[in-house]
Amino acid sequence: MSNHPRNATGNQSSTYYVGSLPGINFPLPNSWAGQIRIPGTENDELFFWLFGAEDSQYDDNLISMDSHVPPIWLNGGPGCSSLDGLAKENGPFVFPGNDSNPQPNANSWTKLGNVLYIDQPVGAGYSGGSVEANTNSQVVQSFIPYFTQAIKSSNLDINIQAIAIGNGIFGNYAASTDVVTTSFLEEHNDYLQIPDELMSIFVDADKTCGFSDVLAQATYPPKGLISIPGNPEGENYGLKKRQDVQGSSDTSQDVQVGSGTSQDAQASSGTSIDAQPSSATTNGSPPICTEISSVPEILNATIFDCYGGCATATTAVNMLTARIQCFDIYNIENTCASASNSDHYTAYLNAAAVKAAIHAPSKQYQECNVTVNTQLLQEFVEPPAYNILPAILGEGIKVHLYSGDYDFLLNHLGSELAIQNMTWFGLQGFQQKPANNFLVDGQTVGNWGYEVSACVSNCMVILV
Repeated sequence: MSNHPRNATGNQSSTYYVGSLPGINFPLPNSWAGQIRIPGTENDELFFWLFGAEDSQYDDNLISMDSHVPPIWLNGGPGCSSLDGLAKENGPFVFPGNDSNPQPNANSWTKLGNVLYIDQPVGAGYSGGSVEANTNSQVVQSFIPYFTQAIKSSNLDINIQAIAIGNGIFGNYAASTDVVTTSFLEEHNDYLQIPDELMSIFVDADKTCGFSDVLAQATYPPKGLISIPGNPEGENYGLKKRQDVQGSSDTSQDVQVGSGTSQDAQASSGTSIDAQPSSATTNGSPPICTEISSVPEILNATIFDCYGGCATATTAVNMLTARIQCFDIYNIENTCASASNSDHYTAYLNAAAVKAAIHAPSKQYQECNVTVNTQLLQEFVEPPAYNILPAILGEGIKVHLYSGDYDFLLNHLGSELAIQNMTWFGLQGFQQKPANNFLVDGQTVGNWGYEVSACVSNCMVILV
């Protein structure tokens, strides 16, 4: 079946034009897809998929007709395909629950403008070449010329404004997910229904590690830089992989977001925090690192003898995975019927007819490239709130931070903490707590706010 383009924009004679997609029996906006070589390389290419707006009245939303620089959606991982976001979140088609065929997405961003998805770095999704990135600087060095030169010279003839949007590792603002894990569990326990004997384990760890004291310092305005004890997870502030945790090392340090400085945890907090995974439990048996359980004894052994006494985030994910079928760290309300199935969309993108339609290479498509992920996570990277976001604001670029109420991993508590510990234009954090109602169809679904002092040329917006 062919797609049904609406309000065509751009060059339909382009070699990148996607004329039809198999299995689609509903209207789709025009789209262009394919690989474009990275300038200065022999055979390194990044794959893109550009969708036009479904309705011409929204051509100027996210779009400037006098600019040739596209808005981009970037998935994180690192090393995960941006088509993951397309097929599971905000593209014009999705694969909900057990549906193996694409279905229309009522919440597609193409309803409000053009969207460009790029698989990056080399090795992610349908992007490929001879050199896979080992460092984040290599990722940037490849992407910038691709974005500024290759896309503009591709004869797509579609003019859109530069708005960079990302999730996953691109949306990780907080210095440590562990700091806010217990507060998040308590905030949503009406839904999660965590028994007292399990919740008490996280509450005790929170007190031992000083996390509740950290959150108490995130006032409006803050009284000074907030010292965050330790680096409990020890892996770029991400969740530990159970199969990798035994024998792993931890970099215990205090961090002050906005200052970029590190201090010894004991000297700064006055509390000795042993975030190191021990090699054995108290009875001498091996630590329980591979068992996902919600049994209190096993959970307690996991948090203290496997991941380390302050690694509450990883322990919470293991517990919730054991208690809730199809648990989704990005939306705790998702069920097996509502969550998108990665296997189904991956199988669809690997179909020969689909590859031909989107001008994809013959390589096997995979959601995430484990090799790229492992290589890039070996490099310690400071969260964006240390230096990157203040620098972006300093260049006159507006920044919007969105945190879903039911997002466990990238939750609003972590974003608020990061913002209150960040300095830009001479002020630290928001001076007043975001309290404006965020309305959808006339209903209040959240709060938003911005820092007035920076709004002469910059606004920093947070959706809570």
